Amino acid sequence: MPRPQRLVFLSIGLLSIGWFAASAEAITRGQRNWFFDGLSHGWESPTGPASVQYGDGDGHPLDHYITYTSTGGNDLSGRLLFRNSTEWVGDYNLGGSPLYISAQYMGPDQVDLYLTITSGDTTFAVSQFLFTPLSSGYWTAGEMYFPLGEFDIDTIVKLAGDASLADVVSQVTETRLIASTSLPVMSVDGPVGDLVSGTLRVSELRFLPIPEPGSATLLFLAIGASAARRPRR
Repeated sequence: MPRPQRLVFLSIGLLSIGWFAASAEAITRGQRNWFFDGLSHGWESPTGPASVQYGDGDGHPLDHYITYTSTGGNDLSGRLLFRNSTEWVGDYNLGGSPLYISAQYMGPDQVDLYLTITSGDTTFAVSQFLFTPLSSGYWTAGEMYFPLGEFDIDTIVKLAGDASLADVVSQVTETRLIASTSLPVMSVDGPVGDLVSGTLRVSELRFLPIPEPGSATLLFLAIGASAARRPRR
């Protein structure tokens, strides 16, 4: 029997912020990873370079994504996350706005998707309501404008350190995407989520070439959500 699959799109408008000089300048305007070249672009899973696959089993054989399946162990390999310390570092403000993320979780738990950004010894975890929960079997996509949390749409928690969110956003040294049943915590391996069974896939991360909103009017015009259903084959 066909199983419906929902594709959720979110557009959240937030005002742009001033930026500080970054220690690394890997972020570029309109930066995009969608993995059609078969490369992981610096994304790593807990056990090594992220595996790139294509075809999501839903009648879309050209979809490409990085994927990791939890080993079920009690160490880092039992956690669902991807990390990047080569391409997704530097000044996030240089990339443009919004930042678009498309992810899928396959497993028995109800998990949330968190974006963590680290600079030095300071780490912030960010989530938004369409990623909470990241429903099993659904591709979920969202767009984040900066500064994050301006209108209480996002949940932002400082996990460690003394630097401000603005400082971290402008000088990111590592980015992670974490699927977890609760807020990530700091460990000897950096920010991690709970031990989770299942598979995490990410098909795209990119800064969309949309002008940053310059007024509250433009901001609220940019806020929108739509849902479409398609059968799983």
